[in-house]
Amino acid sequence: MRRVLKISPVFVSLALFASLLTSLPMANADEATEKNNYRDNHYNPSDSDHKGPSIPIVGMSIKPAVAGRAVIAGTIRYNTIGAPVMVNPNIYVIWYGTWTNPCTATGNTTPAVVNDLLKGIGPTSWNAINTRYYSQARTGAAKTYVTSAVNWAGCTYDNASLGRALDGANPSTGAVVDRALTNNTLPRDTNGLYFVFTSSDVVTSGFVNSTTPQFCGYHSYLNPAYDRTKNIIYSFVGDPGASLASCNGQSVAGTSPNSNPAADAMTSVIAHELVEAVSDPLLNAWYDAAGNENADKCSWVYGTQSTAPNGAKFNVIASGRRYLIQQNWNPDVTTGNCVSGMNSPLIATTSVATTTLINSRAATAFTPVTATGGTAPYTYSISPGLPTGLLFNTATGQITGTPGAVLASTAFTVTARDAGAKTWDSSFNLIVNNPPPVAATRAVATVSLQSGRNITPVTPVTASAGTAPYTYSISPTLPAGLLFNTATGQITGNPAASLASRVQTVTITDAVSGTASNTFNLVITTPLPLAATVALASKKAMLTKAVASFIPVTATGGFGSNVFTISPTLPAGLTLNASTGAISGTPTAALASTVETIRITDANGAFVTATFTLQVSPALTVTRAVTTLTARRAVAIAPFTPVTAAGSVYTPYVFSISPALPTGLVINSATGQITGTPPNARANARNYTVTVTDGAAFTATGAFSLTIN
Repeated sequence: MRRVLKISPVFVSLALFASLLTSLPMANADEATEKNNYRDNHYNPSDSDHKGPSIPIVGMSIKPAVAGRAVIAGTIRYNTIGAPVMVNPNIYVIWYGTWTNPCTATGNTTPAVVNDLLKGIGPTSWNAINTRYYSQARTGAAKTYVTSAVNWAGCTYDNASLGRALDGANPSTGAVVDRALTNNTLPRDTNGLYFVFTSSDVVTSGFVNSTTPQFCGYHSYLNPAYDRTKNIIYSFVGDPGASLASCNGQSVAGTSPNSNPAADAMTSVIAHELVEAVSDPLLNAWYDAAGNENADKCSWVYGTQSTAPNGAKFNVIASGRRYLIQQNWNPDVTTGNCVSGMNSPLIATTSVATTTLINSRAATAFTPVTATGGTAPYTYSISPGLPTGLLFNTATGQITGTPGAVLASTAFTVTARDAGAKTWDSSFNLIVNNPPPVAATRAVATVSLQSGRNITPVTPVTASAGTAPYTYSISPTLPAGLLFNTATGQITGNPAASLASRVQTVTITDAVSGTASNTFNLVITTPLPLAATVALASKKAMLTKAVASFIPVTATGGFGSNVFTISPTLPAGLTLNASTGAISGTPTAALASTVETIRITDANGAFVTATFTLQVSPALTVTRAVTTLTARRAVAIAPFTPVTAAGSVYTPYVFSISPALPTGLVINSATGQITGTPPNARANARNYTVTVTDGAAFTATGAFSLTIN
């Protein structure tokens, strides 16, 4: 029942309508033969937007002529392992046709009534029915259930840009979605469900306002030409206008809970298509033997209803509004049933798949399985029993304590039970290992110090594994002036004399007397004379461009900390770090090429100098000389330079362009001039960015648009 019929839509319409009429009196119809939806291929193979695989629509059939439409019996099942569902869909709305400010409408206008339904239906008990539908990546894998989230993500208005006749030879309602995506009016969201709502003056083939009325709405998906790897899920629901009776579920004609019969008729259809698109987005997940999806089996069945002050019937409240929404199918029992709402079911989820503990070491408290849904409070049990020393909290499912024995990887099952005695099992693995032996790791291979100078504290050998706390010892004893911390292994102090390279051994002992050792080399030298080295002979900067920190002159030798100064003074915006000699900042004044002198003075007053050259250029600027250009196909263009550059003294300039120009057109990298002959094919307006790079690698960009007719 999922394949596309290759026969005319008119024949399908007549045959389906006749089948529908003959099935009405059957209260318990045969699930293999009775169908409560409309199916057809509404894409013309010549439609350039939708070439590729034929994709059928699945529509909600119009209201039957005989009241009291029977629920379609039989099992609805997950048919294809790996078939997706929309776990937490993002909702996008396209108001197509004649509407007034539909995305911000208020009151009881049709857009306001519909928008409020989509914004508020997620938390309702009616939508919770859909949380019983799931996807499964492979047989035996965890089931991923639909959540109750229905996320309002975007809205746009299209004033019938494709005309007021849709789903004929071309265009289709799918093309309306495609247009919104290709125009970037709405984002391309593979987790999105796009609704197209047409006004009553837009005639859609097969809709109740057409000459062949078959359905009140439908859902399908696009496999657009711009990306065949992605599917866009969408739905169509129209304003029935004069054909209101065909899509209105009210038992009393003319009544409407929101005082807008057309809008209230649309809302039940919208809810119908919402839950079907979520549970069967690619038409291969949830349906029965006749192809009925969950809402199809309950079409035009409303269950217990309340009466609004104006006499209209309703059974769902969303966003503070009353709505009359058809029931949905609960798949949890063997034959299923149509219900108006349900609490979220109990689900136990493994939050920690595998936990590894250390024998005789206190465990960090963890909760491997958590429960949601159902009726709180929950209680938990675990099987088999935990190892000695570990405790299981039956009220929270949390595990605490100190394991007293080693345990190979073992699967434990946690059973969550809610207040209604519903249960759900989920498993996790537990491993208890003996602690690994203490390890000593060489962190510093050689510690090089200078006599007479306070050292930066250093820990040459570090401890890991084993059982903390640790103690440290060192052999041979450190030279005079140096101190060794037996609790941390850190060396501090001020060595009094030089020392040739010597191997030092650090031994670490853990709390259970395990030991480990490692070595490092210790060298103490006499300080070298202070010296300066030019690390960067010249630096080119530019106004308003931040300068990455650089050190033009470095120091070696000397005694104690060094102080850096510079002459002449740096241009405004640039600063010299007196401790490191680093220059940074954003220059705000230009500077001709200037020799700067760096002076380095150590703690004893000795100093050395060295120089480097600094230049700050005016800013590189670009001017857009051509904003847009239309070229003729296969006709040589008049050479033009869309972007010119000036300012920077760092020459030459190099011009590049992105994206690449059409075949036949080239840009001169030295001048930025574009020449050549466009290809013999039309191309819509496209934006190009020209990047100018000066001789010091500074860049600036400008853009223009090119069309080929």
